[in-house]
Amino acid sequence: MHANPITPELIRAQADRVEQIFPPRSVTSFERADAALAQAQSASLRIQWMGYDLEVACYQRFFTQSCLNEVKASVRDSLHKLRSLEIEAEQFKRFERDRQNEQEQQRKINQAEREAAALSQEYEQRQREFVQRQEQAQRELAEQDARAIERAAAAEKERARRTSRSSELEAKQRAEAERVQQRQDNVKAFEKKQKEALERQKKMQDKKKSKP
Repeated sequence: MHANPITPELIRAQADRVEQIFPPRSVTSFERADAALAQAQSASLRIQWMGYDLEVACYQRFFTQSCLNEVKASVRDSLHKLRSLEIEAEQFKRFERDRQNEQEQQRKINQAEREAAALSQEYEQRQREFVQRQEQAQRELAEQDARAIERAAAAEKERARRTSRSSELEAKQRAEAERVQQRQDNVKAFEKKQKEALERQKKMQDKKKSKP
């Protein structure tokens, strides 16, 4: 039994004290919500036990039913008031968890977007570097081809120069051979004429000798 006499007013006072600590819309944090739930549950247990004790006492009174009705009303009103606080605290925790979950999901979305953007930038950078390497390789190949063409042209020019020089030399050699041949032919012709002239002279001398 309680030290102080239990009355309906004392029962209502249990809920009123909790309401003074946690007035409506005063739950603004997880810690305060947990404290409100703990206070409400503790007060609810006290109210139920006090109501039970007071109902037992009502049977000893003359107006039993009236006493019981008053006790039940005080218990019902007090528990309703505490239940309202519990609902507020539970709703706050649920809404706060939802808000935190949404924030966490949004954080993950933002993180994923940042990572995707970073990957996209890295991919684009690699693509640019790949294109630059390809262009550099093409420029180097073009330069190699150009140098090869220049070397081939120079070699062809050198071959043409050598061929022209060889042709000139061959032409000179043919001309010199022709001049040598011509001189030899002239010598032979001269010798032939001399020989013929000597033969004619000899014949003339032979004719003169044969005359009486």
